[in-house]
Amino acid sequence: MLSTENIQVIDCGTGDDAFRLDSISATPYPPRSGENVTVEAVGTVLKPIKEGAFVIVTVKLGLIKVLNRKVDICEQVKESRDLECPLPEGEYTVKEEIHIPGVAPMGKYTIQARGFMSDDSEDVDLGCLDLKVQMLPARPGHFLASSRPS
Repeated sequence: MLSTENIQVIDCGTGDDAFRLDSISATPYPPRSGENVTVEAVGTVLKPIKEGAFVIVTVKLGLIKVLNRKVDICEQVKESRDLECPLPEGEYTVKEEIHIPGVAPMGKYTIQARGFMSDDSEDVDLGCLDLKVQMLPARPGHFLASSRPS
């Protein structure tokens, strides 16, 4: 069963997915433009994840697509968690600090994550999630400070 403290999550996957998100939270919530947010997620790998697995991440503000990125799962876990593929079955916890750009407008964002084990349409899906997140505006004066070049 999925538990969330503050992020609305819709599991659009199937019972055959290789990954299940068990919990996710963001601190502080709601996040604010120009500041950092820490996201902690716990998930279970139900079938070993092999080289070639990827997630397509799409971020929308209302109907406007603001980001679309293909993420190589094995590359990502090797860089950030010092793990190697194939990832064995089991529970994994990921805690990541993310900087929200000062130019990110306030509003309701939808984050769509569609995971695949490979480009082969016969392969089992990794998973499917839609997350809904509210974004607050930058604090007064913070936008200018966070947008200056270093």
